[in-house]
Amino acid sequence: MSTDVLEHQSDHLKRSPFGISPAFARTVLPLLPTVPVLGLWIYLAPNSGGYFPKEWYPATILMVAVALVVGMATGRVLPAARGARTALLLLAGYVGWAYASLLWADSTGSAWESANKMLLYLAAAWALSLLPWTATSAKWLFGAWALGIAVIAAFSLMGAVGTHHLSNYLFEIRYQHPVGYANGNAALGALGALVAFGISSDRDLHPALSGLFLAAAALLVDFTMLAQSRASAIGGAVALVVFLAFAPDRLRIGVRLVALAASVALAAGTLLDVYTTGEVGGRIGPALDDAVAAVWPSALVAGVLGVVLALAERGVRRNDGLHRAARRGTGALAVLALLGVVALAVASSGRISDTVHTQWTTLTGGEYSSVEGARVSNLDPYERPDYWRVAIDLFQENPVAGIGTGNFEREYTARRHEAKHSRYVHNMFLRALGEGGAVGAALLVGFFLTLFAAGAMLRRRLERGPALVLATSLAMAAYFAVHLNFDWLEEIPAVASPAFALPIVALVAAGATLAGGAAEADPAPEGDPAPGGGRRRIGAGAAAAVGLVGLVALVSLVPPYLSVRYSNRAQEVGASNLPAAFDDLDRARSLNPVSLEPDLAQGRIAIAARDYPAALKAFQHSLTVEDNWLAHYELALLSTGDGHFRAGARELALARAMNARDPVLTQLNRAIKKRKRIDSMEENRTIQRDAHARFTTSGR
Repeated sequence: MSTDVLEHQSDHLKRSPFGISPAFARTVLPLLPTVPVLGLWIYLAPNSGGYFPKEWYPATILMVAVALVVGMATGRVLPAARGARTALLLLAGYVGWAYASLLWADSTGSAWESANKMLLYLAAAWALSLLPWTATSAKWLFGAWALGIAVIAAFSLMGAVGTHHLSNYLFEIRYQHPVGYANGNAALGALGALVAFGISSDRDLHPALSGLFLAAAALLVDFTMLAQSRASAIGGAVALVVFLAFAPDRLRIGVRLVALAASVALAAGTLLDVYTTGEVGGRIGPALDDAVAAVWPSALVAGVLGVVLALAERGVRRNDGLHRAARRGTGALAVLALLGVVALAVASSGRISDTVHTQWTTLTGGEYSSVEGARVSNLDPYERPDYWRVAIDLFQENPVAGIGTGNFEREYTARRHEAKHSRYVHNMFLRALGEGGAVGAALLVGFFLTLFAAGAMLRRRLERGPALVLATSLAMAAYFAVHLNFDWLEEIPAVASPAFALPIVALVAAGATLAGGAAEADPAPEGDPAPGGGRRRIGAGAAAAVGLVGLVALVSLVPPYLSVRYSNRAQEVGASNLPAAFDDLDRARSLNPVSLEPDLAQGRIAIAARDYPAALKAFQHSLTVEDNWLAHYELALLSTGDGHFRAGARELALARAMNARDPVLTQLNRAIKKRKRIDSMEENRTIQRDAHARFTTSGR
């Protein structure tokens, strides 16, 4: 009887009364905490990416609870792998510094909310980093997440076909569903595509699965292209370079990359045509229908090519002669392709030079010159240089500690040169610099540098399979780091949480692979082995400290979350039941006394009910919480409506000192000078109607 049969029978005899074998218990059960984390990531994606507090607050509470359970169950505070441990500590330092900034932030409520949101990313990464990952289990975590995103993208595209509610799917002719922000949509698709492509390149994968993942990659690239995100294109190019630099079997990966590119090319023109159709005033609905119809053949071709390539590679590997010939042939094709690109560049050098000059002039603030075709071919940064200017100014004024996390909006509103508001810097590194000073920026940059430095050190010693998982995770990190320079992805949990966590998981798995983790992990006490290194049990004191930190975290999260729930319910009830709405807002105010939202919401509801004394009281109380331009504006409206123009002018002057470029304030200033009474309720309705119209796409 063979050894394998004996081991199988022995394992069968050792099954628990519930039918769970020791092998299953050792390998699968310790990874069960992955289920709520992965499920949360998939759930958040179609729910506005988890952007709104009603979604991310309960998500953060869940992740903190999972991290506490995992820490207590594993007996660890930090992961065994040195690189993962360092990266996690830097991320923890960044989040901790965000909480510390509550001490000096002008808007304590904004700082608290921003720090709480970042805690979601830290808690998810911490929980996953303590699990006993291997290269195989990490690969399937990555793959499950990518397939989940592909399914969400597919359902989103199917829902867009024939819709008469294009504003749910398009904003400014760019695909924004389901995240609700086109650049966030693009980042979600691009990250999923990178992971799906990386998994499809595993030479040990079954051909059917190889085809499935390549099809998912094609679908997600198509999905990303509909968003017309320039940052996504730049980030994707950098990520591919990083992936090829770290991945094994580069030539065969290159062949798969060609197959993916060919599949995507089948749909590219139709996908990009949606934007150009809208630009020239064409019918967007039919163009979107055509684009969606082109996605399915593109994904199907990629799937078929993935299967064919996998089968061909298996056949070639069985024949040494064919294997050597294939490697030489692939290398020759790569050289020919490179020569072709060089020849094309030389032939088009004049046109390329003109385009680069035009784009550079536009990018650096020169006179705007439109570039025909898709939006991705235009480098116009729009208002971003103004956001970045203010962030740099804030750093220069507060070089060490910054102004406090989440406080950029307040400062930008007062300092901006553009008419458009912005809550975020559209660059997480400059945001860290302005809001967190040199300390915050150093911690964030250190996190990303640690990922790449640790990955580079590990890669030299890894076999093919673990190296592929590591390369995939570093490609994710590279994409995320690049795209963070142009958008506010840190505010979209469905994108940011896996982007922060999965590279750390890959480092843990890589450390576990190397000689049982001996070189990368803490030493294990005798009789207490652990995959990837020693499972050094925390003592009673450390366990109590961990529990205390978790309790403090929950205290930081639960009251403001309940405050959000009460505020939302009050606004749903609105003017139809003022006593109930005001009771809910009183509860919200007591749970989060540093938040402006309960007072501002009460003022808006009172105005809608024409209860102007209640509105006056609410807006005045908000100024005791935090001096804010919106309350001054509403008080100016109320004063003007009563004919108290001098009082209205005083309040408006205070509002304009904090928000000088808002056209709404300019209009009110003209009305006051003409001594024209303004109806507060009608004015608020007009503002809401104009805001809604701005975010609506025309019909089919």
